[in-house]
Amino acid sequence: MENKRFEITETAGSVKGFYVVVDKETGVNYLVAKFGAGAGICPKCQNRSRRHPPAGI
Repeated sequence: MENKRFEITETAGSVKGFYVVVDKETGVNYLVAKFGAGAGICPKCQNRSRRHPPAGI
């Protein structure tokens, strides 16, 4: 069964290895960096006025 929860929405133009991934269940966007055998993931801050994530996340 294919997992449809996450979707790659953007890649960073000429810079290969950077992707924006959206979690369709929670609506959180993540910046993913993948180079060779290494990778990193970080949530993107969308609203600086909110200090805590919404309840249930």
